[in-house]
Amino acid sequence: MNRRKLRRLLREALNEMNMNQYYDKMPDSALDRIIPAGHLEDILNTDGLGEFKEELAFHCELLENGEEPYHIMEPAEHRFIVDAIEDFAEDGDMDFAKWLDKSGFDNVIVGEDATEANFIRWTMR
Repeated sequence: MNRRKLRRLLREALNEMNMNQYYDKMPDSALDRIIPAGHLEDILNTDGLGEFKEELAFHCELLENGEEPYHIMEPAEHRFIVDAIEDFAEDGDMDFAKWLDKSGFDNVIVGEDATEANFIRWTMR
């Protein structure tokens, strides 16, 4: 097994352990901080890798600088974002490596009804 795959599996296992331990009920205003499903994928497919990387870096910078306390997203979008950040970090981009190390993810329930869909909250420490 190559080092990249092992690192990804380890990170997924750690994320799963952390996410399964923490559930939080967030206010409806949290929807203002949502990254829509497919948003970054659409940028990648439409505008190319350069524009996609800039948009992803923008979201990372908002979290790192504290301009946004968190972003929320659907689980599939979370997986896409983490994979992209890992790929850029493994390609030697030190900013993405730093953001990957600072990132934290937990499951949250958005809305008043506890049966609503789970989302992932992305924060940076």
